[in-house]
Amino acid sequence: MSDVAERTRLQGADASANAQPKRLVGATVLPCERSLEALEVVVTDEVDAPCRGVGVELLWNAKRLVTATDRVGCARFEGLEQGEHQVGLVDLDADAWELCATEALDGARGSPRPAWEPARDAAPAAGRHTVRRGECLTSIAYAHGFALRALQEANQELIEKRQRGATLLEGDVVQLPARNVRHLAAQPGQRLRVKRRGVPETFRPRFLDFQGRPRAGLSFIAHVRTSTGDPLPDHAGTTDGGGYAVTPVPPDATSVEVTFTEELFAERHAFALGLLPPIDTVAGLMARLNALGYGCGEPESAMTDRARSALARFREGEGLSPERGFDSQAQSALARAFEP
Repeated sequence: MSDVAERTRLQGADASANAQPKRLVGATVLPCERSLEALEVVVTDEVDAPCRGVGVELLWNAKRLVTATDRVGCARFEGLEQGEHQVGLVDLDADAWELCATEALDGARGSPRPAWEPARDAAPAAGRHTVRRGECLTSIAYAHGFALRALQEANQELIEKRQRGATLLEGDVVQLPARNVRHLAAQPGQRLRVKRRGVPETFRPRFLDFQGRPRAGLSFIAHVRTSTGDPLPDHAGTTDGGGYAVTPVPPDATSVEVTFTEELFAERHAFALGLLPPIDTVAGLMARLNALGYGCGEPESAMTDRARSALARFREGEGLSPERGFDSQAQSALARAFEP
């Protein structure tokens, strides 16, 4: 073999030896750090206003994390390993919410691992709720995480007794069905957008001039407060052709102040919500006539002359005989006008 061939053979052997893995004596082998990411759930109502304080549960490998949505309706879980997780809204019945969109979450990486706890069945059993002053079927459904339809189906006898199911008397007992909690598959690095069904409600005070004509086309600002005392963002609008100042409100709203903004002097009207008596009572009649612009004074248990006059004007406006008084026709017409 020539000297050149021999050198080539030896160089190839050296290169092959260098390519072999070397055994490190006394070294500790560490596992690669897994990438940790975040997952968000954003809960809004049907007009995209944030739903605060809604409990959100995250399940993974027989463990759970629970948090609540913040003031912008967002619940965020950080430090999650890759893999399928399950997301549920533990404060809401399955029929009270729906998934609207799933999108990529920007900037989801980099946070410590969370403190998981063992998973458990947190769904409450069926129960009962005794109606307090200012509550109605809608506000009770909202407070207990149900869609209104679920409580209507569970309380048919009470609804028939009260004629208009959303309006109740203090001391009535509402049956609460067992809440059905459901979960959706989700991956870290995602944002889930969820809507709460049936929220908000609509508040529709009507404004008439001194001749009984609708005050249409007036700009107004509505200031809403809830049972927690927290003010909501003001709602700006314009009265429609019927003189109604249509305003979205959460079911637990307790008061609304409507201010007309085009008047020379501020014209304000304050309304207390949740205190409306059933429609088959004289007080319920008077309260509804007042709200529709047929002023008849403070609601009372007995019919007054002013209430009779207001009822006659209302009946005439609905194409009914003004002399018939507070009969079933008047109740039906009042229900249609007040709760269309």
